[in-house]
Amino acid sequence: MWRSQRGLLLVEAILSAIIVAVGLVFVSRALSSEVNALHVVEESATVFPLADATLRAMNGVVQSGRAPGTKRDGTFDPPNAGYRWIASAQPLETGDAQPRYGMVTLTIRRVRDDAIMTFVRALWPMEFVPTEWFS
Repeated sequence: MWRSQRGLLLVEAILSAIIVAVGLVFVSRALSSEVNALHVVEESATVFPLADATLRAMNGVVQSGRAPGTKRDGTFDPPNAGYRWIASAQPLETGDAQPRYGMVTLTIRRVRDDAIMTFVRALWPMEFVPTEWFS
């Protein structure tokens, strides 16, 4: 009886090691997903205030009765120099109704990574939308 027990302990140890290894693989994948999600949240926490402040500044110019400059893109000052903004617009179909409006879209991107983009939109009267922004 003692002889059959000796091999059984070795098999149990190997099975336990395999189960622990498989469990660690799942835990490491979960941690990797959490790190990626945290990166997305940090990126959003940086980009959304930049987009909001830029569009609010443009809206302030429009609300004062002036058209914003024709500049279609730009970069931010440090510490956000790694981001750039691009303004674009599309006319909205309102039929014969006056006044006519355009949907202005402000896109914020990382300078080195075009895959991550954030969009903020606003509705402006067409007379304030620069023609250079229409794409």
